Amino acid sequence: MEIEEQINLSCKIHPIHNISFLKISEDNFELLKCEECILQECIFQKCQIQDFISLKTIKTCDQSHVFMNWPPINDMNILKDFQKFQQPNCQIITEIELFFDNLIQEVVSKLEKEKKQMILQIISINEQKEEFFKIYNLISGKDKLKSLCNFKTQNIYNELDVLNKFISEFMKKKDQNSKILNEQLKRIQLEQIYELEDLQQLGQSILKQIDEFIESISLKKKSRQSLIQQQLGQLDSLFGTYGLSEFSITSEVIENINENKISILKKNNCIQPEQIYFEYNLTNEKTYIFRFRFNDKAGDYIILGLINQNNVNSSLDYTFKGKKFGKKDKEYGGKVVKGNLFGQIKKDQIIEMRVDIQNKKLEFLDYPDYENINEIHDKYQLNKNCTYYLAIFLCGKFQTCIDLLYFSETQK
Repeated sequence: MEIEEQINLSCKIHPIHNISFLKISEDNFELLKCEECILQECIFQKCQIQDFISLKTIKTCDQSHVFMNWPPINDMNILKDFQKFQQPNCQIITEIELFFDNLIQEVVSKLEKEKKQMILQIISINEQKEEFFKIYNLISGKDKLKSLCNFKTQNIYNELDVLNKFISEFMKKKDQNSKILNEQLKRIQLEQIYELEDLQQLGQSILKQIDEFIESISLKKKSRQSLIQQQLGQLDSLFGTYGLSEFSITSEVIENINENKISILKKNNCIQPEQIYFEYNLTNEKTYIFRFRFNDKAGDYIILGLINQNNVNSSLDYTFKGKKFGKKDKEYGGKVVKGNLFGQIKKDQIIEMRVDIQNKKLEFLDYPDYENINEIHDKYQLNKNCTYYLAIFLCGKFQTCIDLLYFSETQK
């Protein structure tokens, strides 16, 4: 295979040095730098080392390499976290194997120890049983009784007389024999605490704990995934679903996938009310969260709310299933649940809207403080059997931009 010859470029400013770095800052007049350039710029021009990338690293890096400072992003910690994935998970696998090997060994050791103790105890019980029968045979006179019951026909009456006397003597020892045998029996019962049912319960208990541990790990994983999913949101689900009510003619919707936002624009050349909706079914089977950002202080008013799927041309201005911003109006989302009635529009203000159709709830909160919670009045409450669309109503001759920043849905 033919190998390309590498060209070593000399630095224009420091000819005795070869070019070894690429400058990536926004004020790039000279892209290629040598080590001396970097040293001087960092000292005298207050450049930072993250403004440079090694050309050798660029040329030799593989698909798994992550630069600490490329591509340009707002938070370099993201790249730092990505770098962690460069390392294979061999160490984690080794730690998992070691943990489970030690755990299995420890569990087996404990079970083996308990098994030996049980067996020794059963042996001890058997020895006590033998002792019990020795005592029983001794106090019962079983051998004598057996001999006396071996009758000889020629003198049967004499033998019966002797047997009768033997029985009479033992009847007198009834209390004494009961005490002795009862004490021996209790000793055996005291030792005999294990039964097969106990062993089965032990096995079931161990297996249950293992199952509960596995389940807890699974739930923890699902909870972490759910948290991350909530943080990321599901705004992409709304891309391509917007529509305009029949009375809207000038509004515009811009979907910015890279910035993960949907911008709703109203132009200032028409006093005609505008209404945008998103054909995404909101049902009673889930709960929903939307977050909007006002980019400027718009004139007149804006209503954020829901419209019935079966009547997309119904105006929020007449259905009251939303909250009015820019003009205080208690009829539109004016029921105060917490804090105060709010409805002002400020630049960069973020409003959160929560939807729970099953419980007929449509709430509005100031994000991220959540100091105020307002909701629509009971007389305008949602119908839990209906499907709704997100809708935004803009009224007045003004220009404004509202960004839909976040959307999430959670199964009930």
